[in-house]
Amino acid sequence: MQERSNRLYFHIVVTDFFLLSVGVLISFLFLGFTDLVAIMIAVLLTSLYAVIGLWYINAYFDAPPDVFLSKVYGAVAIRLVMLAAAIFVVLKFTNLPEITFTVSVFISYLAKSIQEILFIHRKSAKT
Repeated sequence: MQERSNRLYFHIVVTDFFLLSVGVLISFLFLGFTDLVAIMIAVLLTSLYAVIGLWYINAYFDAPPDVFLSKVYGAVAIRLVMLAAAIFVVLKFTNLPEITFTVSVFISYLAKSIQEILFIHRKSAKT
């Protein structure tokens, strides 16, 4: 069980490295430094989102199905509200490029959500 969790952490780190590498390349070739900062903040926010989700999955995976669903999917709603609040704060109180930040959040969120879904599926298939 712990090995699977470590693999997902590893996949999150690899995804972050890939996204940041692409972001650095795009920023270097076409955009500016503020775009790179926007990409880095987006990746950081979605990584935090994914790590919190992984904690909830591991904490409640062996619980009865109704408890698992209420805790994990309830946490998804709470995490989405927190992510939306963080996005609002970043967009409202910084001068980061809005489109770069929003697209970066979307791409990073999508990649990590797919990993989270696959993790739950693989973990449930093993039991």
